[in-house]
Amino acid sequence: MAGISTNKESCIIKYPLIGLCAVMGEQGVERRNPWVSDEWLGTEIARDPWLFREVEFEVGYFDLPPDSDAVRWPIPASTAEEMSRQLTASYC
Repeated sequence: MAGISTNKESCIIKYPLIGLCAVMGEQGVERRNPWVSDEWLGTEIARDPWLFREVEFEVGYFDLPPDSDAVRWPIPASTAEEMSRQLTASYC
C-alpha cells in the first residue's frame, strides 16, 4: 500500500514502481510520472527491474518529455515473462 510521510524538509513516498512508468511492451518502460526524474527511474530499474515492488523516494517535480523524446529502459525478457505470468495468475 502506498504511503506518504512528511516532515518540514521533504515528502517521502512509498509507491509501486509500476505506477511511475508506462510499460511499452518489448520496448521496455518509460517514465510517465512527474514525481521522479529519468535518472532516478533509470537507476532504480537498473538496480532491480521488478516493476511490482514498492519504492521509496523523495517527491520532486520533473516535466514529462513529449512521447517522441521519452527515455526508455529495457526490461530483461525473463523478468517481463515472470511479471506477465504473475499478472495473468492474479486475474484467473
